[in-house]
Amino acid sequence: MGEGSPGVRTDVVPMGNPDELRAYHAARELQQLIIEMVRTFKRVPPDFKSQLLRAARSVPSSIAEGFGRGTPREELQGLRISRGSLDEVRHDLRTCIRQGYTTEKPFYRAWNLAKVTRRMITELMRDRDPDSD
Repeated sequence: MGEGSPGVRTDVVPMGNPDELRAYHAARELQQLIIEMVRTFKRVPPDFKSQLLRAARSVPSSIAEGFGRGTPREELQGLRISRGSLDEVRHDLRTCIRQGYTTEKPFYRAWNLAKVTRRMITELMRDRDPDSD
């Protein structure tokens, strides 16, 4: 643990700067994978594509907004919103594979990155609030 109050991790989470967060970079990478996947869709409802893209964009955007506000409470709120958007992306990825909108390779690339990103976001939330799940 870093210096400061006992039990408080000050060495792990940079306050106010999302660019230093691995979760933020993973979320941006996931967003790019989703953009590339959606470009390959054929015969997919436009509103589904649009919603998937919006949810994917929200994951890194919510992290950036929360950390840009600079308080632990706002950062935690941004992480909660980000994780909710990520769960929406994961739901839509399941729909993509079940409906045949994508093949297994791009699905699993995005799915696995989404799982890793979710773990990172959850860890950041626990760093901000040990009672977070």
